[in-house]
Amino acid sequence: MSADSIGRRLYYLGSCFGEEARYIAELLSEIQGLRCFNMSSEESLAKEKEALEEYAISGLAGQTVREHVLDVGELERFTEELRDGSDQNFERYLTLRMDSCDDKLKDDDLKREESFLQSTLTAAEEGLRLLIEKKIPFRRPDDYMAEMIKSDEHMQKVRSQLSFEKERIDAAVRRRAERDNTKNTKKRQRQKEQERKKREKDEVLGLEQARKGRLKAKQQARQSGGKGEGDLEDNDDLSTALFQDGTPIPPRKKRSGRNENRSAPNGKQKFRSKSDSNKPPRDRKFNGGIQKQKPQRNGPKKKFGAKKRPGKDRRNQMKNKR
Repeated sequence: MSADSIGRRLYYLGSCFGEEARYIAELLSEIQGLRCFNMSSEESLAKEKEALEEYAISGLAGQTVREHVLDVGELERFTEELRDGSDQNFERYLTLRMDSCDDKLKDDDLKREESFLQSTLTAAEEGLRLLIEKKIPFRRPDDYMAEMIKSDEHMQKVRSQLSFEKERIDAAVRRRAERDNTKNTKKRQRQKEQERKKREKDEVLGLEQARKGRLKAKQQARQSGGKGEGDLEDNDDLSTALFQDGTPIPPRKKRSGRNENRSAPNGKQKFRSKSDSNKPPRDRKFNGGIQKQKPQRNGPKKKFGAKKRPGKDRRNQMKNKR
């Protein structure tokens, strides 16, 4: 083995196993004048690299070594299986290959998204059919018990939040119902008020029509010279008013046994002078209807207190007079 080969091996071992071997390689290179990286040919470099790898692997006896292999052909075959999307590979990969979208849809967002949706629905229907056909279970069994991921404290918080939201919604519904009820109550009150006003108006119109009918009948009776409702007193407006059944109201009769002297029971009050000593006691407190004389309130003003201070010009004139 040449010195060049020994130097390269020692340098490689130094890079793999520590600085001591590298130091020895550098020392041998300086002593013998070797150049470790001056390769004579590519073939010798490849052979020496393989030998060093074998030597390094032999030192790992009893250990598992994972070898990284780049097999391009196998990768291409596996990729082609994924692209195939046939029924034979569905059970292994659970994937389907659908037709690609048209390139014309790349500028039309709406049609492109619609095409994506249609492809997804078609793939879902086809996948469900294949799952049923190949008897692949995809539904959760009835006796399946999943472990709770969230803790009881977290679920208690969630339950409290849901209860709060439900109470808030119920309160909003109750307030809305109360507002609607209030509106309906006010509406019913307005309707009742309108009905009452209409009823009063109809009653007034009925009385007015009855009065006009009575006046008309009176005029006709006077013109014909006969005797009828026209002979009644003019101030008796309600004498010809009709009940709802059409029966006329009889005129009011004067009270019998009425005393003309109102000082007595059911009597008529007469005017009495202030000096009348027989005036009833109940009229004395009213002074017989005569207003009492009250002291005059807007008489001449009386001067009270000190005089007002004269103005500045007046004070100057008074000074000049002195």
